[in-house]
Amino acid sequence: MRRRRLSVAAIVFTLALVPVVASASNFGSTSTAGSPQSGVSLSRVHYQGGTHYVYFNAVENPQYVATVQRMGLAYSSATDLNMAVTSDHAGADVIVYDHAYGLNGAVAWVVCPGGATTWGNHPDRACHGQQLRYNLSYPAYYDTSLKREYLACHELGHTVGLRHSNHQSCMNLSITWPSLSSHDITQHINPKY
Repeated sequence: MRRRRLSVAAIVFTLALVPVVASASNFGSTSTAGSPQSGVSLSRVHYQGGTHYVYFNAVENPQYVATVQRMGLAYSSATDLNMAVTSDHAGADVIVYDHAYGLNGAVAWVVCPGGATTWGNHPDRACHGQQLRYNLSYPAYYDTSLKREYLACHELGHTVGLRHSNHQSCMNLSITWPSLSSHDITQHINPKY
């Protein structure tokens, strides 16, 4: 019996097609297993209307560009929600980091950090100062603009309350689609803004 050997290139290609993402749970509700996990939470925009402010904490240029593009194309121009970059760290709804967090099983995730301002009740509990963390320990997930934009769209979705879905959407874990579905927009985002 002959054993087949996978090349390193085949392994990397396989990894690039199957994203490793954090599990998602509604912030303030019963959490799912896994660490880290995305805390799905609407930020203050739900209550104040208008703009979801995003601050970048020394994020590398390719991921910064991908995130800003998705803020504009997938959210601001496609929904009633406006997303904007801010230089005000303290006033940000979302703070974006990219770092080599280690091989922890998550390419990226959103969390409401300890000490953040929170209010409201499930399913509309809010977190001001959510952290969106891109884990650069998985370079195969950041090596093309499509992959970076998919991750940006997906994680930004968590910051406005979207969970994983099976629609033609960046919230679908089985496809690398960098935009929201009409279901995400008409059923979840626009009714709240």
